[in-house]
Order: sequence, then C-alpha cells, then structure tokens
Amino acid sequence: MPVAQSTPRSSALSASLRLLESQKVNSCLAGAGCFQYIGGMGKNINPATGEGFLGETMVHKISRTPGVVAEVTLAQAGWPPMITLKLADGTTKRGQLSDFRDATAKERAAMVPVKG
Repeated sequence: MPVAQSTPRSSALSASLRLLESQKVNSCLAGAGCFQYIGGMGKNINPATGEGFLGETMVHKISRTPGVVAEVTLAQAGWPPMITLKLADGTTKRGQLSDFRDATAKERAAMVPVKG
C-alpha cells in the first residue's frame, strides 16, 4: 500500500496550527460573547468595554453629526461604555456606545477639524 505523503501546504497548515496552540490564544478572543476589532493601523478596539475608542472619528446616529471621541467611560459591572463626542462646532454629544457608529470614508474626508 502506498503511504500518504505530506504536501507542503498541509505541513505549513499543521505548523501554523501548532504555533497557535503553543502561544496560548488570548482568552478573550476564545471566550463566548467577546469580540475584538483591530481597526486601521493595528489599533485594538473592544466594544464590550469601550477600550480603544479615544480619538476615533464617529457619527451620532440620531443627529448624524460627525465628531471625535473626547472621553470614554469604560464599561463596569454590567453598565455599557459611555462616550463623549466632540463636534466640529465645539459642542459635545454624550451617550452609550450604541448611540454612535463608525464614520464612513466620505464622512472622515469631509470632517472639519475640531476647534479648541
């Protein structure tokens, strides 16, 4: 009987699987209900806690006004993360993270720099 030989592709795949197993994958990524998003330039953003949103360009869902995240209150004890969005005219919008969305490329390009 012929013996099955390992192809370069399957050996590379098994090598990468062994590497992942040996490096102890981040428990948060492996846990149920936990999501981490790595945005542009490798910045870690965690919507479950609110980490990583400071300085991001976001849009208020109701008023559709874009702004920059000026302050983040991290989620604790079952409460959702709260953010403060500084708008171009200098005013602020405060609310839960779910009240805001990421800005599209068009909205980022049209964004006027925030005053003061």
